[in-house]
Amino acid sequence: RPDVVVTDFAALAGMCVAEELGIPLVINMPAPLTLVKDTFGMMDSATHWSLCGLHVGLSSGEAFALVAWLNVKRIGDFGRFVRRHVERGALVFVNSFWGIDEPQSLPPNIVVTGPLLPPVTDLLSSLQSTSPELCDFLA
Repeated sequence: RPDVVVTDFAALAGMCVAEELGIPLVINMPAPLTLVKDTFGMMDSATHWSLCGLHVGLSSGEAFALVAWLNVKRIGDFGRFVRRHVERGALVFVNSFWGIDEPQSLPPNIVVTGPLLPPVTDLLSSLQSTSPELCDFLA
């Protein structure tokens, strides 16, 4: 029995197994934070306000949010399925690039990790040392 299930946001089977066996879930989401918010139907934090436990906010007018709301090709169902796991405490790593997304408040289980690859200059120096023939070919 594993200690944790790590799955891609589109691998729904991993989410189902984690839920069924009661194993903690980690979801990897390689996308801009805006897409994550639209997929999960999260409110725009700039428009959010609360009073006596009532939380109100607007969702952004992005095209993907409209597609999800209209449930085109069942994208809305997909978003609700993933959101259910996020609401139950699944840890979500968002692999976005710094500077693409505007600063905003997020639930504590959504963590922006930044890009997964090192900067291009690091990749180039690594390629020059490990495979100079390939580096010359690409130049």
